[in-house]
Amino acid sequence: MVVEIDSDDKDNLADLIKANLGNSVEFSNGCWLSLEDDNGIFWGECPYGQNWCCNSDNGFIESVINWIAYWDEPRTETGELVELPKDLETLSAN
Repeated sequence: MVVEIDSDDKDNLADLIKANLGNSVEFSNGCWLSLEDDNGIFWGECPYGQNWCCNSDNGFIESVINWIAYWDEPRTETGELVELPKDLETLSAN
C-alpha cells in the first residue's frame, strides 16, 4: 500500500511516518520511501530516482525527517541548491 504524506506538515511528520510502518510512502516533495524493514534498512528514492537508505533502528525517524527536509529545498539532480530568481521566490511564497 502506498500512502501520500505532505512533506510540509513538519508538526506531524514524525507521527505520520511512524503510523505508516510497513507501507510505502510518497512525500509531496517527490521522495519515496519503503517503511518495510529490509534486514535493518529502509530504502527510498529522492525526486530524481537516486536510491537512499537509512538504518531502521530507533534513530530512523530523525534520518528520514532530515532527508525529507533536504529535498524540500529546490535542488538539482546532484543535490546542489538551485537559486530561484526573486520573482519566482515571491510567486512560490503565495
